[in-house]
Amino acid sequence: MSDAPESAEAEPVLSTIANVTLKAGVLGLRSRQHSLVFTPTRILFARMTTSQMSNLAKQARDEAKARGEGRMAQFAAQAHAFDALAASYQGMTPAQILAQNPDNFAVDRSTVTKVTIKQTGDSSGSGVSTDVLVIKTSDHTYKLTLVSSVGQARQALATAGLPAS
Repeated sequence: MSDAPESAEAEPVLSTIANVTLKAGVLGLRSRQHSLVFTPTRILFARMTTSQMSNLAKQARDEAKARGEGRMAQFAAQAHAFDALAASYQGMTPAQILAQNPDNFAVDRSTVTKVTIKQTGDSSGSGVSTDVLVIKTSDHTYKLTLVSSVGQARQALATAGLPAS
């Protein structure tokens, strides 16, 4: 094992999917927000804390306000703040991303057996649906609710070489 520092070139970030909810626990009570970061060898789950999300949204709103934009533009800026966080991972090494939060973790891509995106409907018949990304590995299934569009998620997966069915 080498003691040389890891470089972004050694394991580059291929793509990201911002702001996904990782389902966990009974009835999803332990579900948490993450950004997915795809490298050639791993999928990194970068935890997004509530304070981090609040700070990002406030910063985006304040920047829009400083530019003289109205309330609707400020609200729209908040919605895109998570994309800026995901984009910041492009210049980081996987070690830096994993070190940001003790709850961050990685999955070896060689263990991934299937990636699917499916739309689940509300059982009440209200017409509300949820887009779910499912990543199956040889020993675990990760169910993630997408906040971003399905098209963006499919593009990020394709860029990473993990096309979803």
